[in-house]
Amino acid sequence: MDTVVKVNVAKFVDLLSSLIQVGDSGATCFQLGEMAECSHYTAQRMMKLFRSKNMVRVVDWTPDSKGRNSTPAYAWGGGEDAPRKPMSREEIYRRYKARKKSGRPPTKYQRNAAMKYLFQ
Repeated sequence: MDTVVKVNVAKFVDLLSSLIQVGDSGATCFQLGEMAECSHYTAQRMMKLFRSKNMVRVVDWTPDSKGRNSTPAYAWGGGEDAPRKPMSREEIYRRYKARKKSGRPPTKYQRNAAMKYLFQ
């Protein structure tokens, strides 16, 4: 089933030209939205449509605010997507230890685990 994306023609052309302008270096939906002066959500929906037609590809995964590689950077042209690099167990553990040392409040999962331990 095809996805219906309602975008006016001017924004479509702006988004397409900004995608072609970045070239092979790629840009995230936030960057494309800023360049085309539209919301990042509109850019996401257009990238989803373009990917279904094999018109764009993921060239890189950029870190989000928490440091996870979960934000795709798109480039014009079909082909293979870049593989997503998972964090190693050592990196996850190092971040966990740093968070515990910093005195940050525990996550919901950590609180639940502590409560289960107390009431066994």
